[in-house]
Amino acid sequence: FYHTFYYGSETDSNRNYTVCYDKGKFTTYWVAYPLNKSHKGSAGRNEAWGYVNSSLLAESLQPNIKGGSYHSSSSGGKNNYSRGHLLPSNSRQKTVAMNQQTFLSVNLVPQIQDGFNGGVWMHLENDLQSLSSSDDLFVVTGTALQKGSNEEIGTMARTYDQSGKEISVPRYFYKVVLKVNSTSSPTSASAIGFWFTNKAHSAEFES
Repeated sequence: FYHTFYYGSETDSNRNYTVCYDKGKFTTYWVAYPLNKSHKGSAGRNEAWGYVNSSLLAESLQPNIKGGSYHSSSSGGKNNYSRGHLLPSNSRQKTVAMNQQTFLSVNLVPQIQDGFNGGVWMHLENDLQSLSSSDDLFVVTGTALQKGSNEEIGTMARTYDQSGKEISVPRYFYKVVLKVNSTSSPTSASAIGFWFTNKAHSAEFES
């Protein structure tokens, strides 16, 4: 499932993000989005956990995480995966509509909370948001179920949504960032990439 979400109308030029989602594994492979000072504001964290419109993607093909996070078994239980944003809520603060779209199912994936989603990953997101005050950023945030051919997809971790559907847990997360100086020519640009294992990290940028 490939789709671009717009805040406003589906025909305007205000692109929020573009997504590539695997309907079979209930996992998003990447989200691409711009980030600059026009996305800043005080809309707050909307917490509108929900589905993509069923006319675009059937609800049965999306994780059900509206009422809570992931379970350790199909019949319930708890585990340590949080509903991790690929496009952060804090990166879309200009309007409520903009922020609401960050809580759609296809922008959320299972992440280790302590030491990752609430640690090194959050620090990276905050640093990029600070950088976007003076520069235009173009970001791709993605997941990987395996690295190369040395790891078998069949041994990857699984978790379960609120309805008991099995969800593939990414082993790795990455961000690739293109920075363009807002006051200069578009040819004045630089890029950097980050790669992390989906685990608790003790150091701020340990990968």
